[in-house]
Amino acid sequence: MYKFAVIGDPINHSLSPKIHSIFARIEGLRVQYDAIRVSIDNFESKILELFNNGYQGINVTLPLKEEAYKFCEVRSEESQQSGSINTIWEKSGKFYGDSTDGRGFLNDLSDKEISFQEKNLLLIGSGGSARAILPVIMDRGPKEIKIINRTVENARALVRGFKNSKTKISTGNLIDLVDFKAEGVINTSSEGLLTSEISL
Repeated sequence: MYKFAVIGDPINHSLSPKIHSIFARIEGLRVQYDAIRVSIDNFESKILELFNNGYQGINVTLPLKEEAYKFCEVRSEESQQSGSINTIWEKSGKFYGDSTDGRGFLNDLSDKEISFQEKNLLLIGSGGSARAILPVIMDRGPKEIKIINRTVENARALVRGFKNSKTKISTGNLIDLVDFKAEGVINTSSEGLLTSEISL
């Protein structure tokens, strides 16, 4: 029996247990995959508890990806670029971490044949997921990316990390959106997780 879990707060919205159960059934594997609510305050103790109880891998979702980055001793190149981790495993007494958000987002764009070329895009959120997928978005040649976040300074810090980009990247608030004609909206925040609506 393989034991895995996805952790976050909130977590009831996660489709990961259902998706992994389908994969396990297709592959003929016995897999236990749990959705566990974990807060920032008890992140480290809960991770250690899960691995001590036989879990072999943990997926990490909002708002814990940056905590996961700080926790892991060995980090993939992708996770170092984004400063976030969404996958944790243990090997030889060390905790390893990777960020698959960028790769997953790119695969989804390719599967759905979505083009960002010369388009104005609105990115909601500026956390680990946003940092992981922003390079992927920029590689698709958008005209402009506007980033909004509850904490404006966090959005500005994200923009500063990509100041040498050829793509125009700016931050703004809700008032700025009146004159911004977005042709695509990408939500990396927790807005909309518990309801079907995003309150802009």
